[in-house]
Amino acid sequence: MKKAHPYLPLVFLASLLFFGLSLERPVQEKIRSLAIGALAPSWSFLNHFHHRLAQKKAVSGSSAALKSGPQEKKLLLENQLLKNQSRGIYDWLTFDQRIDEQLERLKTILKAPVEEAYWQAFFQRRAEALRQIL
Repeated sequence: MKKAHPYLPLVFLASLLFFGLSLERPVQEKIRSLAIGALAPSWSFLNHFHHRLAQKKAVSGSSAALKSGPQEKKLLLENQLLKNQSRGIYDWLTFDQRIDEQLERLKTILKAPVEEAYWQAFFQRRAEALRQIL
């Protein structure tokens, strides 16, 4: 039984790419325009089909929304309000955590021994900036 060569498609693709890149610019432009001209009708058909499908889906979705009762609308509104509240609480918690982190950083800066004068001045400026923030 004859074994298949799995690298053959790659060799074909590489040679096609090399051949395509070695052509002159006007020839490349002609080939490109022919390829676009050949694929344009099928592309426009698929695009039209996609839009029709999306319109059909939107119409069926809106009719389902009209059929939903006031209880479902109330639950959707409540769900949205809860999401907004949880987002606000998350922001508040992360802000408090940031303040705690800055306070810990200030404490470590004040406790750290510094040998060089440049770094001592830098840490003093940093500690002062953190005090102003907090």
